[in-house]
Amino acid sequence: MTKIRDTKVAKGNLSEQLSAYWGPEGENRILVIGVGRRIRGDESAGLMVADELAKMNPRNYRVLVAEDRPENYTDKIRHYNPTHILYLLATRSGGTPGETRLITIEEHERTSLHESPLTTLTHYLSTLLQTKTRLLLIEPKTMMGEASRGMETAAKRIAGEIA
Repeated sequence: MTKIRDTKVAKGNLSEQLSAYWGPEGENRILVIGVGRRIRGDESAGLMVADELAKMNPRNYRVLVAEDRPENYTDKIRHYNPTHILYLLATRSGGTPGETRLITIEEHERTSLHESPLTTLTHYLSTLLQTKTRLLLIEPKTMMGEASRGMETAAKRIAGEIA
């Protein structure tokens, strides 16, 4: 199998970017994966979005709340055999708290100092399943170990807006 190189993110608002990424409705098997830690405040923003999406009883996509171990769900992911995967996670990317950024795994690799477990998982799945992948980064106010006040409430509101 050849690896899909999917390096362009469309311009426009988030909805337009995702529509361009997924293509026509009904032709794809979309998997949305929430990544983060609930006990870490702002780091749970991706999980909050996944929770909101799951409440909507989606018909044209599936939601997986993987917490901080998405690699533990490879069997479920392989069984669903998605054409597209969207990871939702809180990470610092230079924006303002609550800001979102849709990027490719290649963009993630260029900004990271080392290969992350998420990068390894993505390469594995894209090779095995021919899956296209995007990461939706949500800018946190604080990260683990920092005093956190304020963003958690904002993150809940933002999660509903993103969903």
